[in-house]
Amino acid sequence: MTGIRILVQQGAECTFGDLFEPLLPSMETHWWRCHMHLSGVLLNIIDDPEKEALVSSFSEASDIPPGVFLPRFAHDLVDDWLYLYALSTPLGDAPLEWKDFLSHSTVQMAFLNIDGGSWYFYARDAAALEEVNEHAQSIRRSGKVSDVREIEYADWLRGFR
Repeated sequence: MTGIRILVQQGAECTFGDLFEPLLPSMETHWWRCHMHLSGVLLNIIDDPEKEALVSSFSEASDIPPGVFLPRFAHDLVDDWLYLYALSTPLGDAPLEWKDFLSHSTVQMAFLNIDGGSWYFYARDAAALEEVNEHAQSIRRSGKVSDVREIEYADWLRGFR
């Protein structure tokens, strides 16, 4: 599967919501799974008791219902070792390992962040990939993104072996 790698310029203010802005409306229709407890990956929740209560109600392996998490928290996400999966249907108790997310047909999109600077985006929908690519290229021209390129999932995975 082909995806897109987006390198955020070091020191640039660029949130998850900024990078994936064209997809925000469609994010409301997906279930979500995160590979970190959400309280560890969200900013600005301490000053908002409603957000804090909501985030603390989800466990690391729980399926988050549509409309609850994204796009609502898109501009609050910390971009460091964050793996988010958009699901067409909930996984329930089924495990979702980051190395084999493609084997789950319910996973429609994957947003993988490494070290706070590299985002890898994979989608089953080619139009979503194109939208994100075009949007990231426009952010690149503003100086907040240093590089945007296609990357095969197998090539990305090889970097962890």
